[in-house]
Amino acid sequence: MERKVVIVCAVVGFLGVLSAALGFAAEATRVKVRHRFASSPRPPPWFRMCKHLIQVVNASTQGVQP
Repeated sequence: MERKVVIVCAVVGFLGVLSAALGFAAEATRVKVRHRFASSPRPPPWFRMCKHLIQVVNASTQGVQP
């Protein structure tokens, strides 16, 4: 019984160390984008239409007093 516990702990520890090493390696090799906003794609047309509709409703209801 005690031997199984040692083996399981060793395997879990090895996987933890492997996970940390792979995480640091991935961070070191990731692509860094300098101008994120300049290269970001435009939102789809339906999203822009909903945004403008919400802005119009908001602008038209600002002068209404409850």
